Amino acid sequence: MAEALRQYWYLGIALIAAVILTLWVIKKAAQASSRAHAEREAQMKKLEYESGVLKEFSELSEEKLRNADSKRAFDGVAMNIQRYLEKQSNMNAAFSALSDSQKQIYALYYLIDDSKKGLSEFFKCNSAPLTPAAREAVDSLFPADAAKAFDSEYRAYDPDDEDTSLIPAEIEKNDAKYAEAMQDFDFYKTAVGMIVENLKDFC
Repeated sequence: MAEALRQYWYLGIALIAAVILTLWVIKKAAQASSRAHAEREAQMKKLEYESGVLKEFSELSEEKLRNADSKRAFDGVAMNIQRYLEKQSNMNAAFSALSDSQKQIYALYYLIDDSKKGLSEFFKCNSAPLTPAAREAVDSLFPADAAKAFDSEYRAYDPDDEDTSLIPAEIEKNDAKYAEAMQDFDFYKTAVGMIVENLKDFC
């Protein structure tokens, strides 16, 4: 036996390598399964949340909006606008027919979501008519420094603006300025306040 092991030592190494590889594959498969399960759980929670706020804020009143969690209220109002638009045969025409406050809340919903990784992500993912509506809302609601950073990137990404260049280093700086300006800003409370002020547009 010892003689065989000495003679065929490379088979022992191959066996050990095969065992290690098998264990590695099993570990990776378990990790992938765990990630897939976590992703399914997150997706289910997201769908459950969206279904809940859609129903909760399908009908609005000032009392309901003021007493509700600001994020839930904002999401519910914006998602109901989205659901309305999705039912229309021409979403662009339907969007154009919305009131200014509805357009702005809808645009802000995408701005807040898309800009989680940086303000520039919003402009990479969207264009007119969403970006001009977001610009109006930002100018009227957001802190001055955030509005200034937004305006700089708006002009940089505007294909019709021939006077402003899209410089990556400047975009990165504006992303940082925007993020800093938004840190202490209670966006959801402010947005819901806007909805309450223009409640007739949302009912």
